Amino acid sequence: MTGVNASYDFGFARQVSVNGVTYLDTNHNGIHDPGENAGIPGVSITIQGPNGLVIATTTTITGYYSVGNLPAGTYTITAPATTLSVYGLDSQNPLVVTLGPGQTGSNLDFGYLLATGFTVVSFTAQWQGNVVVVRWIAINEGALAGYHIYRSTDPDGSDLVRVTQQMVPVAGGTYQINDTTAVRGQPYWYWVQTQPDELLIGPYPMTVSSKVFIPSVFVENRDVKEVSVSHRDT
Repeated sequence: MTGVNASYDFGFARQVSVNGVTYLDTNHNGIHDPGENAGIPGVSITIQGPNGLVIATTTTITGYYSVGNLPAGTYTITAPATTLSVYGLDSQNPLVVTLGPGQTGSNLDFGYLLATGFTVVSFTAQWQGNVVVVRWIAINEGALAGYHIYRSTDPDGSDLVRVTQQMVPVAGGTYQINDTTAVRGQPYWYWVQTQPDELLIGPYPMTVSSKVFIPSVFVENRDVKEVSVSHRDT
């Protein structure tokens, strides 16, 4: 009929989803505060839902997890008390959320403590000639073996790549590498990844002058690929 808007409900229930991150709680308050963006990878997350539904997933390299296409209802999300042998959970666990059709349960995050108090206190990435010189200073390195450096063209890590071919071994807390694959005119953000626990810390933007930068953006689940470090003329 002309002028009449009709809608039809065939009884198909809209699905729900849940997501969150596992992060390093640097101030030990059990709350996911701005700036606490060191994601913890490889953490086993268990999601229990209606009608006995149980789903197990694992956090990505950035500490992110997400599960979709779930029926509406109440969900209980659980994380392990310890992970990677060095992290202890210090936030609420489990987390419970009730979702109606089409809703998303977001920011279902779990904070962990690092006993050594490891911190990246300074990070810079600056053009010098044909390379980007990446420098960082870390304290309380404890039993860490070394570092890898990752790079993306945006702070969300949509094209995250590893720029270090070999691990940079722990050697006193002050480090420098040259990123020879960077292209002039392209903005970049960088991450420091600890080894062997693969804690990914960042993003840090390229800097025009040396200064301490405290990151404040989380990255989500992205595909990560390795790149070779070789000379590129610009």
